[in-house]
Amino acid sequence: MELLTAAESEVQQRAVAGALLQRGLKAGDRVAMSTSGTAAMLSAVLGSLRVGIIPVVLNSALLEHERAELLLNADPGFTIDDTVLAQLLDGPPAELAAVPLARPMHYTSGTSGTPKGVWSGVLSEDQAQRLFDDEADLWGFNSADLHLTCSPLHHSAPIRFGGSTLLRGGSVLVPGKFDAHQIADVIQTHRPTASFMVPSHLQRLRAIGALSSTNGVDFSSFRLLAHAGEPCPPPLKTAAIQAFPTGAVWEFYGSTEGQFTACASADWEER
Repeated sequence: MELLTAAESEVQQRAVAGALLQRGLKAGDRVAMSTSGTAAMLSAVLGSLRVGIIPVVLNSALLEHERAELLLNADPGFTIDDTVLAQLLDGPPAELAAVPLARPMHYTSGTSGTPKGVWSGVLSEDQAQRLFDDEADLWGFNSADLHLTCSPLHHSAPIRFGGSTLLRGGSVLVPGKFDAHQIADVIQTHRPTASFMVPSHLQRLRAIGALSSTNGVDFSSFRLLAHAGEPCPPPLKTAAIQAFPTGAVWEFYGSTEGQFTACASADWEER
C-alpha cells in the first residue's frame, strides 16, 4: 500500500521532468513507460506531461514481442522501466507548467483488434488549463480528497483521476493489484473520498458482501464513485447506488479518446 501526497508527488514530478530534459528530450517527444503501477509511476507521468513530453504508457506485463510491436509504432526517444525510473527520481528539479500540457499516449485495441496509439498533441498552457479545469471541476477534485486507485495505472482513467487529485492538492492511495478483501479493508481503515472502478471491481466487492445494506462496508466517506470501462448490469448499478452516499455514483464513457460523457446516478435512475 502506497500513500502519495501532492507535496511528495510534486517533488517527484520535478525530478523526473528535470532528468528527461537533461537527457535532451523536449516538448512533443515521446518516452515509453513500461514500469510497475506504482505511485512513482503516476508522478513520472505527470512530470513528463507538465513539460510537454508524452509518456507512451505500456502494460509492464506485455510479452516481449507485444511490447516490441508497440515500441516500433510509437517510436519513443527514450524508454523507462523500473530501474530507469528510480534513476530519474534523482534528477534536477525542473520548472513545470501548472497542469499537464498533453495526455499520455495509450494503445487501445479498437474494433479491428489491432492496437492503435491514441494521443491528443501538445497544448498551450492556456488550452491545457481550460481542459484540466473542465474535468477537475466536473469531478470536484480538491485538497481534502483521498483518491483510491483500483485499476492498473497503465490505463487512462486511473491516471487522470489520480493525477487530477494530486494537482488539486489531494492525496492518492495505490494498493497494487486489485483484491476485493484488501480494498474493503482499505476503505474501512483509510476512509477514501473518491475512487474510479470498473464494474468488475464492483462485482467482486458485491461477491464478498461489501455492497450489502446490512453488514457491508461503510462507504460513507465517499463523495464520488465513478465507473466506466465496460457495461454495468442494472442490478449491480442499483446495488452500488444503494451502498454509496446519495449522488456519489457516476458513470462516464470515452476518457481514452478525449473528454467524455458523464451521467449522474439520478439521471440513470430516471431513464
